[in-house]
Amino acid sequence: MAHNGSGKSTLMRLLSGDITPTSGSILVDGLPLHQLSTKEAAKHIAYLPQRLPEAADFLVQELVALGRFPYQKWLQKPTEFDVQIVEQAMESTSVTQFAKQPVNSLSGGEKQRVWLAMCLAQQTPYLLLDEPLAALDIVYQVEVMQLIRKLVNEQGLTVIIIIHDINLASQFCDELLR
Repeated sequence: MAHNGSGKSTLMRLLSGDITPTSGSILVDGLPLHQLSTKEAAKHIAYLPQRLPEAADFLVQELVALGRFPYQKWLQKPTEFDVQIVEQAMESTSVTQFAKQPVNSLSGGEKQRVWLAMCLAQQTPYLLLDEPLAALDIVYQVEVMQLIRKLVNEQGLTVIIIIHDINLASQFCDELLR
């Protein structure tokens, strides 16, 4: 929780490996992040940026399935396990009904949940979320925060999240930083 322009998103981009620090290094499980391949880093960190990338002509199910990319070999078809993980991620973010629709046909909040599903499909120990509630109505804000809390409690997931609602933050987060 901090003022606009205070560097929250920049910190997230550093932690995700999206940008490289000018000095020092970011360690992930004892390994320098900048030395990991993109694929290897994606096995450790899932990152949902503040500004969602364009989804081109991807269907929802295809975009969520990209979360399994770090675990697949070149030109390998998704395994049954991959398909199951994708289905679980879509179900947990309430986007299953959109599976065969183009991502770009969805509302802002629906897109936000699809991208979150892709991050969940990565099955990483670290989840970085930069304002994931911004385009969501209050019902989905609470639903997403409950889901994140459940993942932390049940899977030991480490989540760093930027949100501006002090009430939601105090209700669902273990620690608040200002």
